[in-house]
Amino acid sequence: MTESRHIRANLRKAICLLFLVICAIFFFPACHGSEAKPSAEPRDVTVTVMLEDADGVTVKSENPISVKWGEDARFELSLADGLVIDKLPAGATYKDGLLTLPKVKFPVTLRMETHRRVLCDFSASVADGTAGSIESSLDAGSHWSETAVTLTAKPAEGYLFAGFSRGATIEEGGEVVSFDPRYSFILEENIKLFANFTREWIDPAETVAVPDGKWVLIYHSNGGVLAETGKEGMKTVEFSNEYYYCPNALADRGYFEREGYALLGYNTKADGSGKYYGPGWNVVMPEERDAISLFCIWAEESDPADFEHIDNGDGTVTLKRYNGNDEFVVTPAKIDGKPVTALRKGCLFYSDAKRLMITKNIRTVEENAIYKCHGLEELYMCDSVTSITDKSFYECPELHRINMLAVVQAQFQNTRHGSCSVKYEKLLVEKNPKIIISSGSNCAYGVKSEDLIALLADAGYDYEIVNYSTSAGLIASYINDVIAALINEGDVLLLAPEISANQLGARAFNGTLWQVIEGAYDSIALVDMRNFDKFFSSFAAFNKTRDHTVYDEHCYEKYHTGFDRYGESNYARSGNTAKYAQTVQSYMDKGGAGGAFSFKTCVDSINKYYESLNRAFDAAANKGATVLMTFSVINKQSLDTESQKSALQEAYMNAVDTLLHVTRISHISTYMMDSAIFYDSDQHVDDAGRDIRTKQLAAELIAYFDSAKEGK
Repeated sequence: MTESRHIRANLRKAICLLFLVICAIFFFPACHGSEAKPSAEPRDVTVTVMLEDADGVTVKSENPISVKWGEDARFELSLADGLVIDKLPAGATYKDGLLTLPKVKFPVTLRMETHRRVLCDFSASVADGTAGSIESSLDAGSHWSETAVTLTAKPAEGYLFAGFSRGATIEEGGEVVSFDPRYSFILEENIKLFANFTREWIDPAETVAVPDGKWVLIYHSNGGVLAETGKEGMKTVEFSNEYYYCPNALADRGYFEREGYALLGYNTKADGSGKYYGPGWNVVMPEERDAISLFCIWAEESDPADFEHIDNGDGTVTLKRYNGNDEFVVTPAKIDGKPVTALRKGCLFYSDAKRLMITKNIRTVEENAIYKCHGLEELYMCDSVTSITDKSFYECPELHRINMLAVVQAQFQNTRHGSCSVKYEKLLVEKNPKIIISSGSNCAYGVKSEDLIALLADAGYDYEIVNYSTSAGLIASYINDVIAALINEGDVLLLAPEISANQLGARAFNGTLWQVIEGAYDSIALVDMRNFDKFFSSFAAFNKTRDHTVYDEHCYEKYHTGFDRYGESNYARSGNTAKYAQTVQSYMDKGGAGGAFSFKTCVDSINKYYESLNRAFDAAANKGATVLMTFSVINKQSLDTESQKSALQEAYMNAVDTLLHVTRISHISTYMMDSAIFYDSDQHVDDAGRDIRTKQLAAELIAYFDSAKEGK
């Protein structure tokens, strides 16, 4: 016990001794330093500074050097030819061979980062000296890389500038690097450039090799630069033409850049005088060739100094108030280096602007952000906006044209929605006299265009068919306005509305419509948006469902399965599906009536919306088109009791005949068909039903055409 107590006592002594040693180690230097620290600046103390060796850098002065405390350290340097200093030591400066580190107070070793430029052979000449000349800021010969060069091409009288080419003239296969007669770039490698002149401009789309089954679109930076190279140039994109009548122009995913400018879209002419296409819009290809050149069109951003703004504290900025007087206001991409992501209430307040561009960094447009801008007529809006409502534009009575610009990839909910874009493309390009069908899914599945064309041709009437039908959820008044904008003399607009207010004049945009037109934004610019409601609110709800991060230039091509060149389903559909058969049985259990569909919906809608409907019908007729109306096919057992009586049927047809500016070619009872020919719903026939319906429609059209011919 005593021995144990003795051991513990010795252990305590050892611990105490160890503690004193540790205290001495930590505290003695501090005390010593405190005693040595002078009360005034130590002017008599010297500090050593050394500059580490760097490849290509020769220190001509002493190294290391000693300087008095608080004085500057200076090294005289000589750099090898072509050597560039990338990074200086913190606080140091370099000028005229002298590296200076100011007010040195501690010993320090300095490190420099450098890289070597290389000598590049440069020349710029003209392909034909009699056709023009070239001015260069740099003489031909060897020059260090990273040298700025500017070339200016000057065509002789009677000639046009055809572009700068690298390696050889354009005629000899040289690579075109710019179509801008003033071309600036940074020398990085050996380069031999030619200025090409011609009596007529040579479009590279006329000479490019086009693979089978493809279209080729050649995008020219046209004053901007390719983001991947930082230089002017071209981007070439191939697009399948297997099912599609039009390729979609590149979405604005940052392929092209121009400081202080926003990408407004593309044009077939460099000066903007040709055909305009917004990003994501359908491009109508030349009939004679499967390639086309498109030139970037740039909108200069409004002066950031004209905007009062708020720092959001997260590295972004909100625009608070615009104080400028631009006729075309373009929101700046950044202010103070921070992305502009929102427009606050009252941002454009009683502005005299006629046009507005909400650029692609903007995510939020608050209510009343554009307030009483009575002269505002046109809006360019990138679809990267996710928070916006119809109240964002307050009392802007002249705003009628909206150009939706794609940043987000079209992400069709299903193949049917993708097929509707094909139908829209067919409407854009079809030149023959055509019959354009406006309907819901009952015509999408219930008409076989190929057979209808053949039946009409056998009777001596040559028409193409554009079956522009997808869903009863579509706002048909919008579709009809689009058709009226594109219809031609001799065409026929054939209406076959389903039993739905949406099909008979309702004017509120909805998610179904957005799902159909997300690959056809150009259709929006064809109509007067003052005729519709909930455009912005419905878009925001729809846009929040999409993935804004994933992009595939050819995503659209994934939706070609399941339909043919007419955009019509090519899947076999036979008899009732098992699930729908149960619905049919329920009707039969009720004595063959008692469904939810009622023609009263059609009568009420026509009485309410006939003026809105006639807007499109009159526009089509004024172009020399004919407007006809038939009816949607419906399972007669799905109709309510009143709709199965002739009185309500006659009321529906009477509303059509007296209020709508159309010619009715059908009797409603003709399209009240037996449930046996329906496939999966009360308005979707199977293949046998489609044949019956197509033949019936052909007979009615032929009867009308025959009558019209005799009338003449």
